[in-house]
Order: sequence, then structure tokens, then C-alpha cells
Amino acid sequence: LPVRTGGNGSAGIVAIRILYYINSNINPQNLLTFTNNELVNTKTYMHIFEQDMLCDVLIVGGGGGGSAGGGGAGGYIYLSNIFLNCGAYTIRVGNGGTGATLSTSGNQGFNSSLIGGYINYTAYGGGGGGGNGVIAPAHTSGQVGSYGGNGHDFVTEQTYTSTQGNKGGRALANSGGGGGGAGAIGNNPEIVSGLSSQISATTYYRGGQGGIGIANNITGTLIFYAGGGTAGVNTNKDTDLPNRWFRRWWWRR
Repeated sequence: LPVRTGGNGSAGIVAIRILYYINSNINPQNLLTFTNNELVNTKTYMHIFEQDMLCDVLIVGGGGGGSAGGGGAGGYIYLSNIFLNCGAYTIRVGNGGTGATLSTSGNQGFNSSLIGGYINYTAYGGGGGGGNGVIAPAHTSGQVGSYGGNGHDFVTEQTYTSTQGNKGGRALANSGGGGGGAGAIGNNPEIVSGLSSQISATTYYRGGQGGIGIANNITGTLIFYAGGGTAGVNTNKDTDLPNRWFRRWWWRR
């Protein structure tokens, strides 16, 4: 079977729910959503708020690109009932990191941020998944959302820590670790027995699932944001057919 490249990370998001205008005593419940659906690493918005207001704010960084290990989720920041002064704000939404293959690790996602007045919050991009035989990259210390999972054969557990997410899963021979999510560390791979391949019933390797994201209803609908990417398997070993492909996904919306 051909070698597959790990999937790209999902783009981040910035959402602002306006709860209350301070000076006019109005309760609008307006929702402003800023996304990055373009082929740019970071999309920048300039937004002017004409009144002081009370808000809920969600900021999610771009997810890390996968490789043999799953990519890590973008950093997750949720601010409830915060005060925003009237004035100009810069809002940046990071794209996901690109995936990689073989012994090359995935790339880190790009940061998302809300800056203006006394507000300065940045959700870091998620870490890339480790390549074959490689621990997931550390990237810049302290500036990663969740970390990617280890690549095939790198069985040592990570010691990484993050204020905006979790570490990735370790690997087994032939299977990578899942990327960390905002709500949980990345899962370790499994060896599953008893399912049928084209030839006979056999054991197979299942890549570690990504760590779960965090549920948030800022949009009015309960959605999981910032979930980790699921890892791939080594297709040169005995694997069940549905698991022959390197698969990555991120729960963001």
C-alpha cells in the first residue's frame, strides 16, 4: 500500500458573545465569529467595538499536523463574563499545521489571539505528531496548545506540560500515539485481536485516538472544540483493512 501523509490540522476560531452593553443597559446576546477558511497561516481582522460591554470569549489555536502520531489540538481559552472596553481590537485566527510522513514530524498549528485595550490573550497552535520512531516535537517551550502523539516505535511517555492543553500518547511498535486534546491526554495505541483481514482472523494494531476536546455552547449549540488527532498504523504489518490508512482528525466544530 502507498505511504500516506498525515492530515493537516484544523483551523482555529475566535468567538465573542456580547452579553451586555454597559452604558446603554442593553442585553443584545450578539455573537461574533471569526474563522480562517483561506490558504493563509494567520487571518487578521480589525474590529471596533463602539460601546463598553460584558462578553464571553472563546479562542482556539490551529491544530497540529499529523504524521505517524496524531496532531495535537490547538490551545483552548474560554473567558466568561469579561469586560471589553470600547475601541479597536486585533483578532487573529490561526490555520492548522501541515501533515508529514515517514520520519518527518507534523508541523505546529498557528496561534489565534484577541488583543486590544487591556486584553491580550493568545491560544497557541497545537503540536505536530511525531514521525516514525520519533517523539512528538516539543516546539517552543510553553507555547504549544496540546502536544502531538509519538510516532511508531517511540514507546517512552511524554513529560510535556501545557497550560492550554495536554500531552500526546506514547506509541507501540507499528502504531502511533494520539494527539493531546484540550480535555484529555492523547490515547495510547492498542493491539486488537479477533477481527478478520482478507486472509484470516488476525490481530492488528490500532493507532491511539486523540484526546477529547472541551464542550462549549458559546454559539448556542453545544460543540466540542480542540480535540486531538488520531494516529496511524504501520501498513507493512498485520492490520485490519479499515485501519490500513493513516487517518487524522480534529474535533473543532
